[in-house]
Amino acid sequence: MLGTDASLQALEPTLHQDLNGDGTTGVPVVSGVTVEALGSTKTVLSGGNYYLTDISSGTGPTLKYAGATVIAANFGTWSVIAAEQVSGGGYDVVWKNSANAHYSVWSTDSTGNFQTTLAAAPEVLGTDASLQALEPTLHQDLNGDGTTGVPILGGVTVEALGSTKTILSGGNYYLADISTGTGPVLKYAGATVIAANFGTWSVTAAEQVSGGGYDVVWKNSANAHYSVWSTDSTGNFLTTLAAAPEVLGNDPSLKALEPTLHQDLNGDGAVGAAPPATAGLGTSGDGFAFNFTESGISSAVPSELPDAMPAPASTQTAEQWTQPAGSHDAAVIDILTEFFHNLHEHGFLLS
Repeated sequence: MLGTDASLQALEPTLHQDLNGDGTTGVPVVSGVTVEALGSTKTVLSGGNYYLTDISSGTGPTLKYAGATVIAANFGTWSVIAAEQVSGGGYDVVWKNSANAHYSVWSTDSTGNFQTTLAAAPEVLGTDASLQALEPTLHQDLNGDGTTGVPILGGVTVEALGSTKTILSGGNYYLADISTGTGPVLKYAGATVIAANFGTWSVTAAEQVSGGGYDVVWKNSANAHYSVWSTDSTGNFLTTLAAAPEVLGNDPSLKALEPTLHQDLNGDGAVGAAPPATAGLGTSGDGFAFNFTESGISSAVPSELPDAMPAPASTQTAEQWTQPAGSHDAAVIDILTEFFHNLHEHGFLLS
């Protein structure tokens, strides 16, 4: 083949070099029609093919199906309207049928080759919640309903502190941006969380954090235990925070997360770790002080492990909830919250 052959150029990112010496690593998009340029990926239709190009470098793979480059004319009334590179290097690609306003969302690998369809089905209506939930990833209002994300119509507001409002609507928990009123639905293993499947557990707080994900706090009304989920930007569960998947209300790791959630989660009257009392305070018995001596009497924290938080009845459990809790005797420090999130942001998942 010639050095200008698109199939050779498409292999250049895999080899991490400009094989043919044309000055670009990947297929150069010389001309064409820009379909959209939102987010980090620009979708270009050039020579009858769709290119998924990096906005900063101007290069990227062609869209493919079964290893062959997609030819736009072969798809009739279907056309690509949006694409975005996602975590892992692959792409989410949205097709729309101009004849009936139906949508299909492809998930591709890093070479632009089709792997599977996203959304609730291979073809969905514009009002489908699974399509709307993908809009923030694509950085646009795909279905033209005036909102980017799932519009939350009605429902019960669980809490509205900080920048995120938690809403229970239709049996699902929505993590809505207070200013826009839109946001993802809470998910576990990719499936929407159904509140009724969690028994006595319910969400009491949520807040979007650095990186776009969310911290979500669950409370068990039967025993006042807590569990804190860390999710990605789509609301899908990643791991648990705090010292264990399930902790008591007086656990220092739970209290350290309270400033992030902008509220007193455990109802002890303080947002964050309560400061130690001054020595000598409370001679009448009404004061409180931490006991830091090895031989001192331990605090009133029960030594037994809390009961495990159950996985939802409708989804397959992906994580053991009964792992041992960490020590509850460690001194409380304000940097615990930042520590947990830094570990998560750098790829260390607490389990």
